[in-house]
Amino acid sequence: MDGFKRIFRTAAFRNYRLFFAGQRISLIGTWMQRVAKHRLVYHLASSVFLPGPVSFPGLIPAFVISPFAGVLASAPAAAFIHCNTDMDHSAGRHPLAETAGR
Repeated sequence: MDGFKRIFRTAAFRNYRLFFAGQRISLIGTWMQRVAKHRLVYHLASSVFLPGPVSFPGLIPAFVISPFAGVLASAPAAAFIHCNTDMDHSAGRHPLAETAGR
């Protein structure tokens, strides 16, 4: 049971709960927007084919970057890359934490 408590210990902080609630609302909104777009295209065109090509442009960056990111992540210097990525993320979090703490 101790491991379970450790997983959710961040829920004790109000700012995290607010952030998590905001993320949930944002994801629900994104899902609703995607579903609405698919239904609108289907309704206007009466075609089961067209919602795919309409949605694909939003996925192009992932299709282009993913192969290169996969090669980069599995490179011998993966530990160095992961460490630098973590430092970059934490560097962006510190100013946020400072402003949220006030």
